Amino acid sequence: MWLTIIIALTGLSYIQAHKWSYDGEDGPLNWHKKFPGGCDGKSQSPIDIVPEETTYSRNLKDFAIWYDPPHPDAKFYIKNNGHTAQVELQGEFYVANGGLPNVYKAVQFHFHWGHKAHHGSEHTIDGKAYPIELHLVTYNKDLYKDVLEALPRTGGLAVLGVMFEISEEDNPALDTVIKALKHIRPPKSSHRVELPAFSIRDLLPSDITRYYRYNGSLTTPNCFESVIWTVFDRPQTISESQASFTL
Repeated sequence: MWLTIIIALTGLSYIQAHKWSYDGEDGPLNWHKKFPGGCDGKSQSPIDIVPEETTYSRNLKDFAIWYDPPHPDAKFYIKNNGHTAQVELQGEFYVANGGLPNVYKAVQFHFHWGHKAHHGSEHTIDGKAYPIELHLVTYNKDLYKDVLEALPRTGGLAVLGVMFEISEEDNPALDTVIKALKHIRPPKSSHRVELPAFSIRDLLPSDITRYYRYNGSLTTPNCFESVIWTVFDRPQTISESQASFTL
């Protein structure tokens, strides 16, 4: 069973009318029936990105990411929400440019984490899966007052996706989250643990100028087709020992 570590949307859970999971009768194969009007859409994510079928766009320029390092009053919190480990971002974190129509505020990031060293990512690139995929989720701050208002609106969200590949060396950018997992394992799963805020930019590839762009959906129910997706071409790294941590 895959472990999905989610650094998540505060208050999102009450929107979901039915329970869901990553396997069995409540798994992705049945989401289109359990969540009609969302997970049965025509622009669902994730997808397989085929580089040969993409078109170069001069409008997709460099991103601006700020405030990074975070302000002194910024806070991260991690907890076990029953599906995953969840971390909420509190503070001023913004993403702009990169072909985005407005300024987007970062509210969460999450990792889709596989049980095998070769497969954990949701997206694939030219059919290749990666052991881990990170999603940095942001909402359109210029048009909406908060993430819940933006959630069902076209272009209301922008998600940056990062693939991770196995490396011999630990990735220090992941240490804070990985070390915190032991504090939210059962029977401590209801605990909410504060983490020291750290640089979101360190989680992204060193080169963020090469990426793929498409319009799609959230990858969990209600699967709203409101997401401007960016999937970076260059991966980040994680060591085997770091990737072995689970809840």
